[in-house]
Amino acid sequence: MSKPLKDDAVTARFVTEQAKDPGSWGAMVSSTLLALDMQTDHPESFTARMRNRVQGGIHLAEIEASGHAARRGAERVGADGGSLVLCHVLSGEGYIVQDGRQAQLGPGDFGFYQTGRPVEVVVPTGFNILFLKFPQSLITLSSLQIAELVAERLDSRSGLAPALAGLLGGLNSVVDNLTPELQMLTLHNAVDLTSTMMGHELALADSPEPAGQKRVRFEGIAAYIDAHLHDPDISPRSIAAANFISVRYLHAIFSESGETVGSWMRTRRLDRCARDLRDPRLAGVPVSVLSHRNGFKNQSYFSQLFKEATGQAPAEYRAAALARA
Repeated sequence: MSKPLKDDAVTARFVTEQAKDPGSWGAMVSSTLLALDMQTDHPESFTARMRNRVQGGIHLAEIEASGHAARRGAERVGADGGSLVLCHVLSGEGYIVQDGRQAQLGPGDFGFYQTGRPVEVVVPTGFNILFLKFPQSLITLSSLQIAELVAERLDSRSGLAPALAGLLGGLNSVVDNLTPELQMLTLHNAVDLTSTMMGHELALADSPEPAGQKRVRFEGIAAYIDAHLHDPDISPRSIAAANFISVRYLHAIFSESGETVGSWMRTRRLDRCARDLRDPRLAGVPVSVLSHRNGFKNQSYFSQLFKEATGQAPAEYRAAALARA
Protein backbone atom coordinates (compact mmCIF):
# COMPACT_ATOMS: atom_id res chain seq x y z
CA MET A 1 0.00 0.00 0.00
CA SER A 2 1.25 3.51 -0.74
CA LYS A 3 2.54 5.50 2.21
CA PRO A 4 0.97 8.94 2.78
CA LEU A 5 3.29 11.90 2.51
CA LYS A 6 3.58 14.14 5.54
CA ASP A 7 2.82 17.46 3.84
CA ASP A 8 -0.88 18.31 3.61
CA ALA A 9 -1.55 15.23 5.74
CA VAL A 10 -4.20 16.89 7.89
CA THR A 11 -5.92 19.50 5.76
CA ALA A 12 -6.85 19.13 2.11
CA ARG A 13 -6.77 22.14 -0.22
CA PHE A 14 -9.69 22.72 -2.58
CA VAL A 15 -9.13 25.13 -5.44
CA THR A 16 -11.64 26.01 -8.14
CA GLU A 17 -10.24 27.99 -11.07
CA GLN A 18 -11.89 29.39 -14.18
CA ALA A 19 -10.36 31.07 -17.21
CA LYS A 20 -11.45 32.60 -20.50
CA ASP A 21 -8.09 32.76 -22.25
CA PRO A 22 -5.25 30.23 -22.63
CA GLY A 23 -2.65 32.46 -20.99
CA SER A 24 -4.47 32.80 -17.68
CA TRP A 25 -5.51 29.15 -17.87
CA GLY A 26 -1.89 28.08 -18.29
CA ALA A 27 -0.87 30.20 -15.31
CA MET A 28 -3.65 28.72 -13.16
CA VAL A 29 -2.84 25.11 -14.02
CA SER A 30 0.89 25.73 -13.59
CA SER A 31 0.41 27.23 -10.13
CA THR A 32 -1.96 24.56 -8.81
CA LEU A 33 -1.42 21.30 -10.71
CA LEU A 34 1.49 21.13 -13.18
CA ALA A 35 3.66 23.58 -15.14
CA LEU A 36 2.30 23.61 -18.72
CA ASP A 37 2.12 26.00 -21.68
CA MET A 38 -1.31 26.40 -23.28
CA GLN A 39 -2.21 27.19 -26.89
CA THR A 40 -5.49 27.31 -28.78
CA ASP A 41 -6.61 28.06 -32.32
CA HIS A 42 -9.71 29.83 -30.99
CA PRO A 43 -8.69 32.12 -28.11
CA GLU A 44 -11.80 34.26 -28.53
CA SER A 45 -14.09 31.41 -27.47
CA PHE A 46 -11.80 29.58 -25.04
CA THR A 47 -13.21 28.60 -21.64
CA ALA A 48 -11.90 26.29 -18.93
CA ARG A 49 -12.70 25.28 -15.38
CA MET A 50 -10.76 23.19 -12.89
CA ARG A 51 -11.58 21.89 -9.43
CA ASN A 52 -8.40 20.61 -7.82
CA ARG A 53 -8.14 18.75 -4.52
CA VAL A 54 -4.75 18.21 -2.88
CA GLN A 55 -4.22 15.80 -0.02
CA GLY A 56 -1.03 14.10 1.10
CA GLY A 57 0.78 15.09 -2.10
CA ILE A 58 -1.98 13.62 -4.29
CA HIS A 59 -4.06 15.76 -6.65
CA LEU A 60 -7.54 14.81 -7.83
CA ALA A 61 -8.67 17.36 -10.39
CA GLU A 62 -11.70 17.59 -12.64
CA ILE A 63 -11.16 19.76 -15.70
CA GLU A 64 -13.61 20.99 -18.32
CA ALA A 65 -12.02 22.89 -21.20
CA SER A 66 -12.63 23.81 -24.81
CA GLY A 67 -10.16 22.90 -27.55
CA HIS A 68 -6.49 23.57 -26.77
CA ALA A 69 -3.04 22.02 -26.59
CA ALA A 70 -1.10 21.76 -23.32
CA ARG A 71 2.66 21.29 -23.70
CA ARG A 72 5.33 20.54 -21.13
CA GLY A 73 8.65 21.09 -22.85
CA ALA A 74 12.12 20.14 -21.68
CA GLU A 75 12.51 23.53 -20.01
CA ARG A 76 9.52 22.74 -17.75
CA VAL A 77 10.60 19.24 -16.73
CA GLY A 78 12.79 20.40 -13.87
CA ALA A 79 9.72 21.49 -11.91
CA ASP A 80 7.86 18.56 -10.31
CA GLY A 81 9.54 15.97 -12.50
CA GLY A 82 8.87 12.97 -10.30
CA SER A 83 5.12 12.52 -10.62
CA LEU A 84 2.77 10.34 -12.62
CA VAL A 85 -0.49 11.65 -14.08
CA LEU A 86 -3.46 9.37 -14.74
CA CYS A 87 -6.08 10.84 -17.11
CA HIS A 88 -9.64 9.47 -17.16
CA VAL A 89 -11.84 10.97 -19.88
CA LEU A 90 -15.45 11.57 -18.87
CA SER A 91 -16.56 13.15 -22.16
CA GLY A 92 -14.96 14.47 -25.34
CA GLU A 93 -11.60 13.26 -26.60
CA GLY A 94 -7.93 14.05 -26.28
CA TYR A 95 -4.44 12.87 -27.23
CA ILE A 96 -1.45 12.20 -25.00
CA VAL A 97 1.89 12.39 -26.84
CA GLN A 98 5.04 11.29 -25.00
CA ASP A 99 8.21 9.35 -25.85
CA GLY A 100 7.27 9.14 -29.53
CA ARG A 101 3.94 7.49 -28.75
CA GLN A 102 0.43 8.86 -29.07
CA ALA A 103 -2.68 7.69 -27.23
CA GLN A 104 -6.08 8.81 -28.47
CA LEU A 105 -8.51 8.81 -25.55
CA GLY A 106 -12.29 8.87 -25.77
CA PRO A 107 -15.03 8.70 -23.13
CA GLY A 108 -14.19 6.14 -20.44
CA ASP A 109 -10.57 5.67 -21.49
CA PHE A 110 -7.47 5.98 -19.30
CA GLY A 111 -4.01 7.23 -20.20
CA PHE A 112 -0.79 7.98 -18.32
CA TYR A 113 2.10 10.37 -18.66
CA GLN A 114 5.17 11.13 -16.58
CA THR A 115 5.98 14.69 -15.55
CA GLY A 116 9.71 14.02 -15.78
CA ARG A 117 9.79 14.09 -19.59
CA PRO A 118 8.28 16.35 -22.27
CA VAL A 119 4.62 15.68 -22.95
CA GLU A 120 1.79 17.15 -24.99
CA VAL A 121 -1.94 16.83 -24.35
CA VAL A 122 -4.07 17.85 -27.34
CA VAL A 123 -7.79 18.51 -26.97
CA PRO A 124 -9.31 19.00 -30.46
CA THR A 125 -12.73 20.35 -29.50
CA GLY A 126 -13.13 20.06 -25.73
CA PHE A 127 -13.33 17.53 -22.93
CA ASN A 128 -14.28 16.78 -19.34
CA ILE A 129 -11.56 14.78 -17.64
CA LEU A 130 -10.35 13.56 -14.25
CA PHE A 131 -6.65 13.84 -13.40
CA LEU A 132 -5.04 11.83 -10.63
CA LYS A 133 -1.51 13.14 -10.08
CA PHE A 134 0.77 11.59 -7.49
CA PRO A 135 4.49 11.12 -6.74
CA GLN A 136 5.92 8.02 -8.42
CA SER A 137 7.50 7.17 -5.07
CA LEU A 138 4.04 6.12 -3.84
CA ILE A 139 4.02 3.04 -6.08
CA THR A 140 6.43 0.13 -6.38
CA LEU A 141 6.88 0.21 -10.17
CA SER A 142 10.16 1.56 -11.52
CA SER A 143 10.40 4.51 -13.92
CA LEU A 144 11.34 2.10 -16.71
CA GLN A 145 8.26 -0.02 -16.05
CA ILE A 146 6.04 3.04 -15.94
CA ALA A 147 7.57 4.29 -19.19
CA GLU A 148 6.21 1.20 -20.96
CA LEU A 149 2.66 2.35 -20.24
CA VAL A 150 2.84 6.10 -20.91
CA ALA A 151 0.86 7.40 -23.89
CA GLU A 152 -1.08 4.14 -24.11
CA ARG A 153 -4.86 3.93 -24.25
CA LEU A 154 -6.38 1.72 -21.55
CA ASP A 155 -10.00 0.82 -22.21
CA SER A 156 -12.21 1.27 -19.13
CA ARG A 157 -13.92 -2.04 -19.96
CA SER A 158 -10.83 -4.22 -19.61
CA GLY A 159 -8.89 -5.59 -16.65
CA LEU A 160 -9.09 -3.54 -13.47
CA ALA A 161 -10.01 -0.35 -15.32
CA PRO A 162 -13.78 -0.60 -14.57
CA ALA A 163 -13.05 -0.75 -10.85
CA LEU A 164 -10.73 2.25 -11.04
CA ALA A 165 -13.25 4.21 -13.13
CA GLY A 166 -15.93 3.56 -10.52
CA LEU A 167 -13.65 4.53 -7.65
CA LEU A 168 -12.48 7.78 -9.25
CA GLY A 169 -15.99 8.77 -10.33
CA GLY A 170 -17.44 8.12 -6.90
CA LEU A 171 -14.54 9.80 -5.15
CA ASN A 172 -14.87 12.87 -7.35
CA SER A 173 -18.52 13.17 -6.29
CA VAL A 174 -18.06 12.82 -2.53
CA VAL A 175 -14.47 13.74 -1.64
CA ASP A 176 -15.33 17.34 -0.76
CA ASN A 177 -17.71 16.10 1.95
CA LEU A 178 -15.30 13.66 3.60
CA THR A 179 -13.17 14.32 6.65
CA PRO A 180 -9.49 15.02 5.94
CA GLU A 181 -8.57 11.56 7.24
CA LEU A 182 -11.04 9.83 4.89
CA GLN A 183 -9.94 12.05 2.00
CA MET A 184 -6.35 10.96 2.48
CA LEU A 185 -7.29 7.29 2.86
CA THR A 186 -9.50 7.18 -0.24
CA LEU A 187 -7.02 9.08 -2.41
CA HIS A 188 -4.29 6.64 -1.43
CA ASN A 189 -6.67 3.78 -2.19
CA ALA A 190 -7.05 5.26 -5.69
CA VAL A 191 -3.26 5.38 -6.07
CA ASP A 192 -2.96 1.78 -4.85
CA LEU A 193 -5.58 0.56 -7.35
CA THR A 194 -3.86 2.53 -10.12
CA SER A 195 -0.57 0.83 -9.25
CA THR A 196 -2.24 -2.59 -9.23
CA MET A 197 -3.83 -1.95 -12.63
CA MET A 198 -0.48 -0.89 -14.09
CA GLY A 199 1.21 -3.97 -12.68
CA HIS A 200 -1.49 -6.14 -14.22
CA GLU A 201 -0.92 -4.56 -17.63
CA LEU A 202 2.83 -5.12 -17.36
CA ALA A 203 2.29 -8.75 -16.34
CA LEU A 204 0.86 -9.47 -19.79
CA ALA A 205 4.37 -9.64 -21.27
CA ASP A 206 5.16 -12.61 -23.49
CA SER A 207 8.09 -15.00 -23.45
CA PRO A 208 11.08 -14.06 -25.63
CA GLU A 209 11.21 -15.41 -29.18
CA PRO A 210 14.23 -16.32 -31.32
CA ALA A 211 15.50 -13.41 -33.43
CA GLY A 212 14.34 -14.95 -36.71
CA GLN A 213 10.86 -15.62 -35.41
CA LYS A 214 10.66 -12.12 -33.95
CA ARG A 215 11.55 -10.66 -37.36
CA VAL A 216 8.79 -12.67 -39.01
CA ARG A 217 6.38 -11.45 -36.35
CA PHE A 218 7.47 -7.83 -36.91
CA GLU A 219 6.84 -8.14 -40.65
CA GLY A 220 3.42 -9.65 -40.02
CA ILE A 221 2.48 -6.87 -37.61
CA ALA A 222 3.78 -4.22 -40.02
CA ALA A 223 1.60 -5.69 -42.77
CA TYR A 224 -1.40 -5.66 -40.42
CA ILE A 225 -0.80 -2.01 -39.55
CA ASP A 226 -0.44 -1.07 -43.23
CA ALA A 227 -3.78 -2.71 -43.95
CA HIS A 228 -5.48 -0.76 -41.16
CA LEU A 229 -3.84 2.68 -41.35
CA HIS A 230 -7.12 4.10 -42.63
CA ASP A 231 -8.71 3.28 -39.26
CA PRO A 232 -8.22 6.28 -36.92
CA ASP A 233 -8.96 4.09 -33.91
CA ILE A 234 -6.13 1.62 -34.48
CA SER A 235 -3.82 1.66 -31.46
CA PRO A 236 -0.99 -0.38 -29.93
CA ARG A 237 -3.58 -2.14 -27.80
CA SER A 238 -5.79 -3.15 -30.75
CA ILE A 239 -2.72 -4.13 -32.82
CA ALA A 240 -1.41 -6.31 -29.99
CA ALA A 241 -4.80 -7.95 -29.48
CA ALA A 242 -5.18 -8.71 -33.21
CA ASN A 243 -1.74 -10.34 -33.24
CA PHE A 244 -2.21 -12.23 -29.94
CA ILE A 245 0.62 -10.54 -28.05
CA SER A 246 0.80 -8.05 -25.19
CA VAL A 247 1.22 -4.32 -25.68
CA ARG A 248 4.51 -4.53 -23.81
CA TYR A 249 5.88 -7.16 -26.20
CA LEU A 250 4.64 -5.17 -29.20
CA HIS A 251 6.72 -2.20 -28.06
CA ALA A 252 9.71 -4.48 -27.46
CA ILE A 253 9.51 -5.79 -31.04
CA PHE A 254 9.40 -2.29 -32.51
CA SER A 255 12.12 -0.93 -30.23
CA GLU A 256 14.57 -3.31 -31.92
CA SER A 257 13.79 -1.60 -35.23
CA GLY A 258 14.70 1.77 -33.71
CA GLU A 259 11.13 3.11 -33.77
CA THR A 260 8.08 3.15 -31.56
CA VAL A 261 4.76 1.79 -32.76
CA GLY A 262 3.27 5.27 -32.70
CA SER A 263 6.08 6.92 -34.66
CA TRP A 264 6.05 4.10 -37.22
CA MET A 265 2.31 4.52 -37.80
CA ARG A 266 2.59 8.32 -38.03
CA THR A 267 5.41 8.08 -40.57
CA ARG A 268 3.47 5.61 -42.71
CA ARG A 269 0.33 7.74 -42.57
CA LEU A 270 2.22 10.91 -43.44
CA ASP A 271 3.93 9.14 -46.34
CA ARG A 272 0.55 8.08 -47.70
CA CYS A 273 -0.86 11.58 -47.31
CA ALA A 274 2.15 13.04 -49.13
CA ARG A 275 1.68 10.49 -51.92
CA ASP A 276 -1.98 11.45 -52.28
CA LEU A 277 -1.20 15.17 -52.24
CA ARG A 278 1.26 14.66 -55.12
CA ASP A 279 -1.27 12.72 -57.20
CA PRO A 280 -2.83 14.95 -59.93
CA ARG A 281 -5.84 12.64 -60.04
CA LEU A 282 -6.66 13.65 -56.45
CA ALA A 283 -6.11 17.39 -56.93
CA GLY A 284 -9.79 18.13 -56.38
CA VAL A 285 -10.08 16.13 -53.15
CA PRO A 286 -9.88 18.35 -50.02
CA VAL A 287 -6.85 17.89 -47.80
CA SER A 288 -9.12 17.07 -44.87
CA VAL A 289 -10.64 14.16 -46.79
CA LEU A 290 -7.23 12.76 -47.74
CA SER A 291 -5.92 13.01 -44.17
CA HIS A 292 -9.05 11.32 -42.80
CA ARG A 293 -8.73 8.51 -45.36
CA ASN A 294 -5.27 7.85 -43.99
CA GLY A 295 -6.29 7.67 -40.36
CA PHE A 296 -6.01 11.24 -39.08
CA LYS A 297 -9.12 12.28 -37.18
CA ASN A 298 -8.08 15.84 -36.42
CA GLN A 299 -7.17 18.14 -39.31
CA SER A 300 -5.20 20.68 -37.27
CA TYR A 301 -3.13 17.95 -35.64
CA PHE A 302 -2.42 16.40 -39.05
CA SER A 303 -1.38 19.78 -40.47
CA GLN A 304 1.00 20.31 -37.55
CA LEU A 305 2.62 16.89 -38.00
CA PHE A 306 2.84 17.27 -41.78
CA LYS A 307 4.56 20.64 -41.56
CA GLU A 308 7.02 19.32 -38.97
CA ALA A 309 7.86 16.41 -41.30
CA THR A 310 8.06 18.27 -44.63
CA GLY A 311 8.61 21.92 -43.75
CA GLN A 312 5.44 22.86 -45.63
CA ALA A 313 1.74 23.02 -44.85
CA PRO A 314 -0.25 20.34 -46.72
CA ALA A 315 -1.79 22.84 -49.16
CA GLU A 316 1.62 24.37 -49.92
CA TYR A 317 3.16 20.93 -50.41
CA ARG A 318 0.38 19.95 -52.81
CA ALA A 319 0.64 23.16 -54.84
CA ALA A 320 4.41 22.81 -55.21
CA ALA A 321 4.20 19.11 -56.13
CA LEU A 322 1.47 19.63 -58.74
CA ALA A 323 3.35 22.57 -60.24
CA ARG A 324 6.31 20.27 -60.87
CA ALA A 325 4.15 17.49 -62.33
